[in-house]
Amino acid sequence: MLFAASCAIKHFEILGEPAGLKATAQWAVRDCLHKAAQAFGAVLANYPNRILGRLLAAWLFPLGMGQRAPSDELGRRAAASISSPGEARDILTSLCIGTDQHKDPITALQKALDALLKAEPIDARIRAAEKTGLFRGHPMANVRDLPRLAAEKAVITPEELEQLLERDRLRDEVIHVDDFPFTIHEARQGVAPTTGKAGKTSARQKSAKIDAGSAESAESSDTPETPPASQRKAA
Repeated sequence: MLFAASCAIKHFEILGEPAGLKATAQWAVRDCLHKAAQAFGAVLANYPNRILGRLLAAWLFPLGMGQRAPSDELGRRAAASISSPGEARDILTSLCIGTDQHKDPITALQKALDALLKAEPIDARIRAAEKTGLFRGHPMANVRDLPRLAAEKAVITPEELEQLLERDRLRDEVIHVDDFPFTIHEARQGVAPTTGKAGKTSARQKSAKIDAGSAESAESSDTPETPPASQRKAA
């Protein structure tokens, strides 16, 4: 297994593949070897016959199963190769099919990545201005409003502000995978969910009417009935 893994890694060196792709291949092979060693160890440790399990472990793995997980440095290089545009990333994503549709996940992810990389120099200028204390104490000095504040302080141009806002929109579109409407509880209770401000207002009005009706019925049940006028005179 180790020999096959070494041959697979050497394949990239012989053919002159990109260095980033070599790091990705090394990370993948070492991660698979580490998980395979853990699986074999779990099987042998839980063997019905403990003695036979130890004998099998010594016979199959005389030098031990010392496969370590990929190092953080290797993981960093592998991640950099697939998160930045380049030859290595193009080879890995050559079979990915994307469309120009708005909701296509691959296209949305690619657009968000491109916008994120283009906005890095703008973010660097904003961080440099922030370190000088230019935004200190300002109410807009937060993550959401900081780009607008930087544009007001002439740290970035209006065009760069629009670029940052577009970056944020594309990023939110990618990461909002569990975004549910506020009316999801109505669907659980058997009420048809409504959308929009009008729908929310109508739902609140219905809830208020139900609460008011419940309160009136409770008051009528607690208040004693007033006898008719004829009965009062007879009394």
